[in-house]
Amino acid sequence: AFSFTGAYEVDRTVYAVLHDDIATIGSEASDAIFVDGTNPGAGTMALDGGATFSTDAAVDVTLSDMSADITEVIMTVVSGNYTGCTWVPFDPLNPTVSYTFAAPVDQNWNTLYLKARDCSGRESGEVNDAIVMDLTAPVINTMAINGGAARTNNKNVSITYTWTETWPSQIMLSEDPGFAGASWQSHGSPVAFVLSDDQPEVKTVYMKMMDAAGNIGPVINDDIELDITGPVITSIVVKDASDGEEDCTDNWTVDVTVSYTDGDVKWLGVSTTSGSGYTWTDVSAMTSPVTVSYTIAGGTCDAINTIYAVLWDDLSNVGP
Repeated sequence: AFSFTGAYEVDRTVYAVLHDDIATIGSEASDAIFVDGTNPGAGTMALDGGATFSTDAAVDVTLSDMSADITEVIMTVVSGNYTGCTWVPFDPLNPTVSYTFAAPVDQNWNTLYLKARDCSGRESGEVNDAIVMDLTAPVINTMAINGGAARTNNKNVSITYTWTETWPSQIMLSEDPGFAGASWQSHGSPVAFVLSDDQPEVKTVYMKMMDAAGNIGPVINDDIELDITGPVITSIVVKDASDGEEDCTDNWTVDVTVSYTDGDVKWLGVSTTSGSGYTWTDVSAMTSPVTVSYTIAGGTCDAINTIYAVLWDDLSNVGP
């Protein structure tokens, strides 16, 4: 037996020689051993490099500022209870091991506890770190363009939406179902969106959400018709209100009949002045052709009086 004196936590070398019965001394031999006299320190523990979120039950566990003689670590999700847990090899020069939470609590903080053991079997105190397990993608439950309106005459629309997600982060909007050229933007309802062009047609807007952990949810969409063109009159006929004569009248009150193909006409305007002075009649309950009575004011007797008509739809688009 041999007893060391002096410092602990260092490599100590032992030298030995032999001599025989006539005092002849042989060659010197030596060996080194690490003298471990104190419990190791586990240092600081970080899950996935100190990340807040994980989208996987498996995480990396990294120690820093730990004792250099640590050879094993043991981990548990219950502080102080390592029953059934297994010591795993640990290399201070590559201080990361993996751990998989067997029953992670989704959308919540999960804490992992760890102890270290050195080469002589001494154990460290317990250290821990926590991470949010976010294993579920966000869901946009409802989406409505302009409050669910069927039509609009403005490319600038407002989109409202509801969602299910504890940590919503960003959304993406596009008229392309593949979101080509689209960028992530801050989450928040309502959100403004500009339709792609002035082409009067039904526009479909697609939307998806990403949470703070990076999970991307399924795509949802809504439609709205962009209508920026006023209704077009296909024919106009002016007749005497009393006898139905089309070419001549002795009555300042005439019947004006207009035909059109648009199904969203709201108002019919009639005037003797192009572009102004219209007398408006609500024709939304009527179907083409529509006839309204009109009194020519300030007309010229024994002369041709021109009657102008224009249609206005329910979105306030005025036709030619």
